[in-house]
Amino acid sequence: MFKDNDPQARVAMLSYLERKNIRAIENPNQFDIDILDLDRGRAYELERRGKWKTGEYPYRMVNILERKIHLFQGEHEFNNYYVIFNFDCTNCIFISSTDIQPYLIPEDIYLEDCTLPDGTKRKDWVYKIPREVFTMVNVSNN
Repeated sequence: MFKDNDPQARVAMLSYLERKNIRAIENPNQFDIDILDLDRGRAYELERRGKWKTGEYPYRMVNILERKIHLFQGEHEFNNYYVIFNFDCTNCIFISSTDIQPYLIPEDIYLEDCTLPDGTKRKDWVYKIPREVFTMVNVSNN
């Protein structure tokens, strides 16, 4: 999954930040958050969604995998962003770690069917974040 999706999302994110005159690098630790913003001290965890093809994000909620939550808690509670790209990496949504916090309620975790890029199906624990807390960005025009 990493090699199918991460490279495209990383290129799109780094290009977007460069156009905004923000210095950023890929995190040398491949097991930690993906992109490090050298100017503002922010960090970005990236994801690319195969079912979201073009335009506006088509769903009322976004699922955040429980196994990624450590990237938004503790020392990472501030200044981190979860960024989800559409399949062609032209649009994305930004969700700040501070906006994620109110939805990390253990009683509100769901077991969802997930399909990996290779078609493999599995179940993952997810938190549901409402559309109202994220910002939509067309990265191909900015």
